[in-house]
Amino acid sequence: MPECGVRKMKGSHDLVECWIEPDSVKSGPEEARVKGYGVHVWALLNLLKTYRLDRYTAARAYDLPDEALDAVLEYYQLHQRALDARIALVPSDDPMPHAAGIDIDLPVR
Repeated sequence: MPECGVRKMKGSHDLVECWIEPDSVKSGPEEARVKGYGVHVWALLNLLKTYRLDRYTAARAYDLPDEALDAVLEYYQLHQRALDARIALVPSDDPMPHAAGIDIDLPVR
């Protein structure tokens, strides 16, 4: 888990730099991951959008600190077009997040 606290952050760019990293295999901003957790930014955003979860439930689904989700949302503002295009590739009947072992009650879509 990154060692960066809110008190150390000077701005949103610092938050993104602290929590978001490129995927080690796939390139592009749409493949970025949350440092120390390995979850793709697009997967979190898809969970938020598809199931209309609040940010705290989405963070809990992946056992992320709130600060990490703040970074994800800030990263989305910076790379919205690429991330939306990546999310559009996910089939509407995708079994994720249940297949990923996420243990939360999700609303029926």
